[in-house]
Amino acid sequence: NYLVNKDQKNFADNFNESFWKAPELLYHGTSDKNAKSIMKIGLKPSFETRGLNNSHIGNAIFTSSNSEFVQDYGDVVIEINTIKMKEDGFMPEVNLEPEVLEYEHANILYGFFDIEYSGDISDSGISPETIIIYEAIPPKYLKIVSD
Repeated sequence: NYLVNKDQKNFADNFNESFWKAPELLYHGTSDKNAKSIMKIGLKPSFETRGLNNSHIGNAIFTSSNSEFVQDYGDVVIEINTIKMKEDGFMPEVNLEPEVLEYEHANILYGFFDIEYSGDISDSGISPETIIIYEAIPPKYLKIVSD
């Protein structure tokens, strides 16, 4: 079990590293009320909006590279300019949801033995499109793109 957990950590570290090699714009869905505050003070990691599927993650900002995906979370879509963040040397830890990491890890392990992994996360409420950020994002990297 230690090896599996260690490999999952390495996979998570590799995701963070690969994301920041070629960052892409991310999006965060929120309410109109929250958007006004976010644009003044920035996006802050929060625990208060967790669903049951990801309540174990702790304080974080949930985003996606798909702007349409985040529209389910509020009327306002905020773009996060991670390209500018990297240019400024600001690269907070990013990751996939833990269940997605486990799924990807299992796929890799099964692949070593040339076995097709039959696990599925599509019905779990977890999305492989979700990218989690664990640090506050200042307003200078944010822009409202839909309201």
